[in-house]
Amino acid sequence: MISKAKIRALAQEGHPMLLVGGDRRALLGLARNLHRNSRFAEGPFLIHRGGSRGLPKNRKLSLVGLCAQLFRKAEGGTVYFENVDLLSMEEAKQLYMVLERGEFWDPETEELVPVTFRVLGSAPEAVLEPHQASSLIYRLAERIIRLEDQD
Repeated sequence: MISKAKIRALAQEGHPMLLVGGDRRALLGLARNLHRNSRFAEGPFLIHRGGSRGLPKNRKLSLVGLCAQLFRKAEGGTVYFENVDLLSMEEAKQLYMVLERGEFWDPETEELVPVTFRVLGSAPEAVLEPHQASSLIYRLAERIIRLEDQD
């Protein structure tokens, strides 16, 4: 289990993090604690479950538009991508742009919008094996936090 002091220290780092190990609820709890102890705590904590299930239900928008809607809602807060390994190709492309360039494409305004939120993600341990790794996972894994980490 990760100590409260370590969670506070990690929360202050502010960059993208990949959380691995443990069960879904434990990873979500850790993500919430990282958000609550960060400079993004005043903003929303949004959960996106891989495979577009967590996107707003608006059949008139493309997947790019739905991702942009999620990112706009996240302004000043944290987006937690549960199971980044289950993201659709388009979701992964949008997230990669956020991580790599610090901006996202908004088809509504037809502009690139600067990112004003933090990204956390989770993935099963198996995703970190070299033969399965993608550039998205490695970009998100700027800091890998294993649930069983100790001080």
